[in-house]
Amino acid sequence: MKGGRVGGLRMVTAATVVSAVMLSSLVAPTWSHYDYTTNNLANAFSAAQSYYRAEVLADSPVSYWRLGELSGTIATDERATSNGTYAGGYTLGIADALANDANTAVDFDGASGRVSVPDTAPLQFSTRVSIEAWVRPDTLTGARWIVNKGNQYRLYIQDATTYFGIRTPAGTDLNVTTTLVATASWQHVVGTFDGTTMVLYRNGENVSQASFTDTIQTGTAPLFIGALDDTTSFFDGGIDEVAVYGQALSAGRVLTHYERGALTRS
Repeated sequence: MKGGRVGGLRMVTAATVVSAVMLSSLVAPTWSHYDYTTNNLANAFSAAQSYYRAEVLADSPVSYWRLGELSGTIATDERATSNGTYAGGYTLGIADALANDANTAVDFDGASGRVSVPDTAPLQFSTRVSIEAWVRPDTLTGARWIVNKGNQYRLYIQDATTYFGIRTPAGTDLNVTTTLVATASWQHVVGTFDGTTMVLYRNGENVSQASFTDTIQTGTAPLFIGALDDTTSFFDGGIDEVAVYGQALSAGRVLTHYERGALTRS
């Protein structure tokens, strides 16, 4: 308490105690604030959950599926445009990819589990695209698709090689690849294409790049998470935080997303 006299009367004022929760509404999301809230666990609010989601949404994804449902069959799109439907063999509510985040992830059984998302006009990209996901493969054998929109743009693992690619209007498949992939651990994977350059990132680092000047084939096929389509190439393992963008994320933004999710900095 602080006290003083005004006109012969003693005035008493209470000191204001600012909690971490109050700070969260006053302080812009900077690394120092992020570190403060997560390192003071007794008073911390859900920093990672707020910050990672905020970083993704700041880059205006067309659709963003956190895959954190605990029940039901609907995979909610955070952008409220393209909800998906879980089908086949899957387990909801597994421990997620992000550090200090209460939001969960989904595990697919590698035999039938997937999410199907009906085609919408916003999911049809013709000039630029980015696909982002956190994945935890249980096996690297065979074809294990992460995201596929009618082969028009896709991200998948084939016999221990990760592919990101597009199909051109002429029917040519263009890809960049990396063999930097592991089982039993979460990895952040992003593929980008800006019309002239295709880049594949793993855990915030550019691991493959190629020059391709072309456009993207468009079509009305559904988008699948965890499979090539309804019948084949099912992912075996965990998938979390899937987002697609109608732009090529910059290297700096990809790194920031990874650092926020993994709670690390290079």
